[in-house]
Formats: sequence, structure tokens, C-alpha cells
Amino acid sequence: TIVHTAETELLAAVDPNDLDEMVANLVDNACKWARGVVSIKATRDTPTGQLLITIVDDGPGIPADALNRAFAPGERLDEAKPGSGLGLAIVRDLATLHGGSVELSNGRNGGLHAELRLPSA
Repeated sequence: TIVHTAETELLAAVDPNDLDEMVANLVDNACKWARGVVSIKATRDTPTGQLLITIVDDGPGIPADALNRAFAPGERLDEAKPGSGLGLAIVRDLATLHGGSVELSNGRNGGLHAELRLPSA
């Protein structure tokens, strides 16, 4: 089950293909590891004015000591699912290229919480 919410009129100051690539990689990872629910939310971060895209799954999450390692190109923390290990590195590089960022954390109820921050248009 994928649940999504978004405010109206949210625009990112990034190349549309790059935005698609970033969101697709994060959603793909969430869907691979979710037990059943992936939540996607897009809002404007009030203090910074940035576009904030949050993707949360109800899967096993990532050990806290491995969260930063997950962004290393080719790094696969668990080879139980198919993949190249490049997706999160691509997201980080594209976000940084456009003046944004991506952060991973474990949710309070398990699962992975990804926050993609991008400049608003």
C-alpha cells in the first residue's frame, strides 16, 4: 500500500528528470523493504522554504551505525533484495548538485525514514 499526500503548488528548482530519479530511487528502496506500507509526503519546510519530500516505509530499517554508509556507491547493506547499491548515492549526489540534501533515519515504529530537501522554485 502506498499512501501519499502533498500540498498544492509545490515546485522544486531542479531538473525534472533529476527530481524523478531521486524520488524513484527512494520510493523503489522503500517498496523493496516495506512490510506493507510506504508513505510519501511533500510539503514546504516553513523555516527554510525548501521543498521537503518524506518517504517512510514499515520495513526493518537500517542499523544506526550503517545509515551514513548506505550512501556509499555500490554499498549494499543487505543483499537479500536485488539492486546495484547505487540508488542512494545517486540521490545524494543529485540533491547536493541542486543545493539540497537527503537524510536517512530509523522511524520510531521501525522502518526507514528518508527526507529529501530541495530548493523551492
